[in-house]
Amino acid sequence: MAKYIAEHGIDDTLMLTLTIVNDTNGLESTYFGSEINGNMYSLGGRISYKDNNFDVRKRSWYQEVIKENKTIISEPYISTTGQKLSITIAAPIYLNNTLIGVVGADTAIDKLSKEFVELGNAKGAYILLMDKNAKV
Repeated sequence: MAKYIAEHGIDDTLMLTLTIVNDTNGLESTYFGSEINGNMYSLGGRISYKDNNFDVRKRSWYQEVIKENKTIISEPYISTTGQKLSITIAAPIYLNNTLIGVVGADTAIDKLSKEFVELGNAKGAYILLMDKNAKV
């Protein structure tokens, strides 16, 4: 998704791209935050406008990506959309070496758990999930 947005920028296909990626991967939510105008573009054509006292550049997940300058995976949290234990995966997007925004996706931990269980069904396989601080 990040590569596509970097190649096409913020155009008429952005909302469709977010929806396709979201639906084909079973994600809770996908979105793009614009460095250019502070707006956040979400599924269903929803735009949170900077002019309506919302600036995506001030959100903690956006700022963490900019600070780290790489893909980040958040600590687990209860999502506001699905009320499930979730994580966010977000990455910066550059066009001609200029930051144009951050793309993000939220996924529920229970969905990840099901996928891990399927991996663990292989003979002799074990699954352990922990964060960078060794928190299981």
